[in-house]
Amino acid sequence: MIVSAYFTVNGEPEEGLGPIIQITEVSEDNGSIQSNTVIDFSDEEEMVDIGGGFYAFNFSEAKGYTLGNDYLILMDGGDVQNLDNRFIPTSARDNVDLESDVISNITTNVWSEDITAYDTSEAGGVLSDTQNSTIDTIDLIEELLKYDKNRTRINRSNRTLTVYDNDGTTPLRIFDLKDQNGNASISEVYERDPR
Repeated sequence: MIVSAYFTVNGEPEEGLGPIIQITEVSEDNGSIQSNTVIDFSDEEEMVDIGGGFYAFNFSEAKGYTLGNDYLILMDGGDVQNLDNRFIPTSARDNVDLESDVISNITTNVWSEDITAYDTSEAGGVLSDTQNSTIDTIDLIEELLKYDKNRTRINRSNRTLTVYDNDGTTPLRIFDLKDQNGNASISEVYERDPR
């Protein structure tokens, strides 16, 4: 399965970024949503720059892809000044093994599809399986945007980074800041470790 993304800076396509990808397999088990991260950001699986602001990643069986499974995918364009969309979330399910002539007609078929045939929840990106269990990716997008857009604060004495909810006062998550040796640090931050 080819996963693609489009990144812009100040509304213009941005090339040469080297975005990374995180892919999580989701499933339903007796009414409960289960998840398993197949590719994590820490794996540093880089997307290929295919030009014009477009990037692609070949999610193959060798990378953990299984035909018919459901996936939540998050692409990170990196910490680039004025990047309009650092994190791009999406969902995917591939039920069939496509032949190459079908692949060449996908764009035409998508753009000619009558959008009124779909209700707003489906058009908004709801991922569902055959038993009608759903994961609302809109909620996921809103939550992820909080980490990108909301107030953050570094506590020098505790060596932590706090990301705040939309109100700017309620902590959403606190991260311990560490250097490359795993020691608490605010001067040479190598990683942030969620509490």
